[in-house]
Amino acid sequence: MSLRKGLVLDHLILLAAILPESEVLPLLIKYESTTDFRTPEICFETVARTLSQTLLRRDVDPAPAHAALRGLDRLVEPIGVDVYEACGSEARERVAGGNSVQWPVVAVALLFESPIWTKQEDFFGAGIATWTTKTVELYLR
Repeated sequence: MSLRKGLVLDHLILLAAILPESEVLPLLIKYESTTDFRTPEICFETVARTLSQTLLRRDVDPAPAHAALRGLDRLVEPIGVDVYEACGSEARERVAGGNSVQWPVVAVALLFESPIWTKQEDFFGAGIATWTTKTVELYLR
C-alpha cells in the first residue's frame, strides 16, 4: 500500500506551472516526493496548443515556456486516454455537457481516487474533492 497522495491537475494548473510568476511549480517540486501528480495527456496537448498565444498576449517569449512544458512530465505524469477511458462514461455523466476538456480530468481523478487541483468551478458537483492553488497545500502537507 502506497502512502503517497495523488492529485490530478487540470489544464489551467498545468499552464500555471510554467508561468514565471506562479506558485504552482514550487509546490510541485516541494511535494514531488510525497505526491503523485497526474493529468490526462490531453491537458498537456491543450496547454501546448494555446501556450504561444497566451504568452504573446503578455509580451513574453513562449520558447522557454514550451521547453518547460516538455520537461514538466518529470513532475506530472500524463495519463493516456487508453488508461482513463475505463472511467469515461461515469466521468462524462458527472461533468455538465460531457465537456471535452473536463471529463478526462474527472476520469483520471476517478481512476486514481484522487482530488482535482483546479482554478475553475467546472468540477463542482462532480462528486470529487477539488483544491485551488490557495488551498492545495492544506491537502499536500
